[in-house]
Amino acid sequence: MATSGVYARGKRSWRIVVSTGRDPATGKPTMVRETVVGTKKDALNRRAAILTDLNRGTYSQAGPESVTAFIERWVAHREQIGKLRPKTAQTYRGYVAHHVSPNLGHLRLSEVRPKHLQKVLDDALDAGLSPRSVLQVHRILHAAFRQAVRWGDLAVNPADGVTPPETKRPKLTIPTPEQVASILTHAEERYRVPLALAAATGLRRGELAGLRWSNVELDADSSVTVDSSLQWIGGKLTMVPPKTERGYRRVPLSASVVALLRRHRRQQHERRLIVGPAWKDGDYLFDSGYGKPMEPDALSHAFIAATRAAGLTGVRLHDLRHAYLTKLVESAVPISLVSQMAGHATASFTIATYVHHDADAAKVVADAVEGTLGDALQNL
Repeated sequence: MATSGVYARGKRSWRIVVSTGRDPATGKPTMVRETVVGTKKDALNRRAAILTDLNRGTYSQAGPESVTAFIERWVAHREQIGKLRPKTAQTYRGYVAHHVSPNLGHLRLSEVRPKHLQKVLDDALDAGLSPRSVLQVHRILHAAFRQAVRWGDLAVNPADGVTPPETKRPKLTIPTPEQVASILTHAEERYRVPLALAAATGLRRGELAGLRWSNVELDADSSVTVDSSLQWIGGKLTMVPPKTERGYRRVPLSASVVALLRRHRRQQHERRLIVGPAWKDGDYLFDSGYGKPMEPDALSHAFIAATRAAGLTGVRLHDLRHAYLTKLVESAVPISLVSQMAGHATASFTIATYVHHDADAAKVVADAVEGTLGDALQNL
């Protein structure tokens, strides 16, 4: 029996029907139809929500697809068309599994409201997730629902009505040259060269682990070419290309680094002769002992052990990269070149991260203006 446009279809199944007028082309009645599993009150509440959305012009019949299913479809699509790297897709899925699905993953796409998404963010903060990570959850949800609007599954983006937490750019930890030297001295011998190369080139750990000898030029044009990164994806080590075109780059090597790598090459060749047929040749610059690549995590663990042995705290492997790029900026290397060495997507990111206003720099600017306009201004 029908009750205000709600029809019983079973013990806990209801069919909602709402008239939306007539099709202007055919003159036939047009209807919105949805099925609700639950009580009659649930069905009546859903019909009231549909009427409200219709009056606001925000109704879209997204069908029975759940939020979790939709986001997975969106992530898979982005990954398939090359807009999302496998490692990033894995990170997205982790955020969704831990912070989105437990709260609203069961809801249908059309049922999501800003209050639901706000609760996801607030609960994540209460659970101890950092504001920067909560902001990342918000960005994932906003991008996913924006795509839902573009695909016609939703009329408006519910994430537009959510307030994410405020975040501050973390202060960079810049180890001094003396600290870097101490860390390298205290590092386990087989990790000293890769850590030294990290300090001398600013390469990320995955980029270091993915280097092959074919990427290295030790003669006339001493340099290392970055064209891939070794990362754990789906439980296995995988070589992946740089995120952006600017990630492909050639970084020059100093004379001391060239000498270090030549010695390392001789020592690796000697180990290879000792190992014999058991050697797994992959042409990797840094191997795990039998030719296979050195794992990125191993570099991080070795760095942590070295910092502890050196009596240092609060310094990460990635901070060697910060120290390298900061030194380039302080040495007045053009920002465009610093950005190129870093492999940053834009020079503006390099500027925002590594160029800081200080008293000495301000005095240089003031003195330059005084030297140019001082006499003219004094005569006014």
